[in-house]
Amino acid sequence: DYLEDMLLDQLVGGVRDMQLQRRLLAKGKLNLTTAVEEATAAELADVSAAEMQGKDTSGSNSSATAVHHEEISTEGNDEEGSGVHRLIPPAGSSVGTKPVSVQIPKFQQICLSCGGNHPRASCRFRNLICLTCKRKGHIARVCQARTNPVQTRQTNPRFNQQQQ
Repeated sequence: DYLEDMLLDQLVGGVRDMQLQRRLLAKGKLNLTTAVEEATAAELADVSAAEMQGKDTSGSNSSATAVHHEEISTEGNDEEGSGVHRLIPPAGSSVGTKPVSVQIPKFQQICLSCGGNHPRASCRFRNLICLTCKRKGHIARVCQARTNPVQTRQTNPRFNQQQQ
């Protein structure tokens, strides 16, 4: 199937762990299901080993679960453990089956109050008043009401100069 081949190419090409990428490329008959299973197993092994050694795993070389996911809206629900992602396809199944939901580890959550790598419920800036919008609950660094919007490709002067 063409779609499965293209997804397999994206998965293998997007793997950050060079040893895993070499292992996947060395396989003679590699399919998407096998590649997802191997990448997931390698990622879980890396995370487990890092946890056993007491290391922070937020910056690990994992790539398997980040390849095929979509974020589910969590608006209004910013308490601990609210982020849920769907993995497509789930390990051990074929493409087109129902996705599996998994919980994002707390150390991978981006805090809406300060932009840090922790749950918002435990953020020390959660009760502060923003200097930009004067609202309670976040700091100016992450304020959505900033007067300087992030420049997009169309409004970025450097991008427009490169195009000419």
